[in-house]
Amino acid sequence: MSNIFPNENQIHCVTCFQDLVSTPFHGVTNAICWNRSLTGDFTEIVSKVALTENITILEEEDLCALELSEQGQLARVILLQDFNLLQAHGDRNTI
Repeated sequence: MSNIFPNENQIHCVTCFQDLVSTPFHGVTNAICWNRSLTGDFTEIVSKVALTENITILEEEDLCALELSEQGQLARVILLQDFNLLQAHGDRNTI
């Protein structure tokens, strides 16, 4: 069985968002991983989003408008929470 992180010494794992955004890269570390268990059906959300190009931006209002199963709704809550964390972090760093 192959190791999921073949260059483990280059990856630093954290357990929360604050550590993800505040942990500096140093030495041979070239990736920081927020290791967490996610609940819900993220595949359902992906299957309901219309892809327009290689990269599709999913706006908050579009995500909220999707009709989802209970598991899809759980995934949506996580995405919205992550969006809020990123937005708050970005706002803090603007001048």
